[in-house]
Amino acid sequence: PWECREHPAARCGDEPGIVGGPLESVVVLTQPQWGAYYHMVIDSLTRIVWIHKQYPQLLQDEATTFHTGWVAKAGQQWAQLLGIRTAEGAGNRLLDGWWKARVAYFPPGNGCANSNRGVEPDALLGMRRKVLWQLRSVPQLAAEPPPGGPVALIVHRDARRGGGRAVLNHDAVVAAMQQILTGWSVQEFTDYPEVPDVQTTCSLFHSASIVVGPHGAGFANLICVRIVTPLVEFQQDDHAHDYELLSKKLGMPYIGVRTGLRHADDAEVDVTSVKIALRRALHMVRGQ
Repeated sequence: PWECREHPAARCGDEPGIVGGPLESVVVLTQPQWGAYYHMVIDSLTRIVWIHKQYPQLLQDEATTFHTGWVAKAGQQWAQLLGIRTAEGAGNRLLDGWWKARVAYFPPGNGCANSNRGVEPDALLGMRRKVLWQLRSVPQLAAEPPPGGPVALIVHRDARRGGGRAVLNHDAVVAAMQQILTGWSVQEFTDYPEVPDVQTTCSLFHSASIVVGPHGAGFANLICVRIVTPLVEFQQDDHAHDYELLSKKLGMPYIGVRTGLRHADDAEVDVTSVKIALRRALHMVRGQ
């Protein structure tokens, strides 16, 4: 019943199949927009840094579960990188939905980007250090740019996924990158037919010396990028500051390109404006 969804504790706290548990202890990481990739990685999982600092034993205690709002493959892989021993199936320690617990831990939350705050810098940088430390054995995650020339990475939101903000003249943007960034390798991160696993994704972003693309969840992976790597974002028509704030906290120069992209719609971007932004980014890289 709707009363159950609106007021679970008061209306149906003991109704089977509605509220799970009780569990021994739950670390609550979930914030608004649960189930959305960016909000899971940046808003929710960064909060685990406070648990590492104050209650590290919880990460090893098999009786502790973690409410992340995302229990599928990507959530499991990110949680593993952050020191949570979890896996899909019988080894799962991640939660979604409503649960009772004997003890619940609520780490400090992250502010809303719409209020020009966003994720806490200490939590963000702490998560970045832990992720890159866990992946330190991956050759592509060395501190220096990869051999074979610099890499420019373009994030491709494929229109076939139907998520909105697909760049309809994507091929023209790629051609502009190849024209401006002579001698560079232009590589693509795409969500079609599916997003790569987290380690592959992190390695790809870490290899980039410039990152380009439309506003979207793929930019959550900026947490893997080397510092001073410029970000060129194709902004929404109604600019949302999520990735402008995120990139600056990660030490990345930010270049915004105004577009007519709406949150749920696809559109072309102005290639001339993209070229201007790429020249600015290239100048920044050469000046490092």
